[in-house]
Amino acid sequence: MSDGQVIFLTHADVVIEPSKPPAEWSLSQKGRRRHQAFAGNSMLRNVSAVFSSEELKARQGAKCVADVKGHAVSTVCELGECDRSSTGYLPKAEFHAAMLAFFENTDVSCDGWETANSAMCRIVRIVRIVRIVRIVQKLQRQATAPADILIVAHGTVGALLRCHLLGIEVSQEQMQPSGGQETGGHYFCFGSRMGQPPSDWVRI
Repeated sequence: MSDGQVIFLTHADVVIEPSKPPAEWSLSQKGRRRHQAFAGNSMLRNVSAVFSSEELKARQGAKCVADVKGHAVSTVCELGECDRSSTGYLPKAEFHAAMLAFFENTDVSCDGWETANSAMCRIVRIVRIVRIVRIVQKLQRQATAPADILIVAHGTVGALLRCHLLGIEVSQEQMQPSGGQETGGHYFCFGSRMGQPPSDWVRI
């Protein structure tokens, strides 16, 4: 019996509103279009459950897929991005400097941010819980078809999850690709038993 795979997707382009906490930012029109287009991707054919963080942009991205697949979105607080609420929005240069410190000093809080090691432990723990729940549910249904899980979350915790799956030290090199006219909106896949390295990031 195949336990299926986990598809970890980051939210796509957002409307940046410095006056609001980033958790309340929404997808831009471009971001919505990208998620809607991805919802028809054949690789999602075996998705049996959709999870997202509680942040608005992730919930919106997850809903684009869930609506097509006929699933509800299960929101999970622990799938949220690294907690940066102590600083809120930072201008681009300051944000990049803070992110560098975040990845270089994994046990040190940058201006009150959640540490990299803490965020990695959190995301790994909750992904393990989510996939175990789905495996148990599949066994209870005596289902034989693959049952994939889609998780819609965020770039930094995605990079930390990749580091764990690869068995390497925390590294900013595992962040989703950047640059170009589109931001965010990348995914990678890994076996639900979390015993094999993940695929590369793929842009939606």
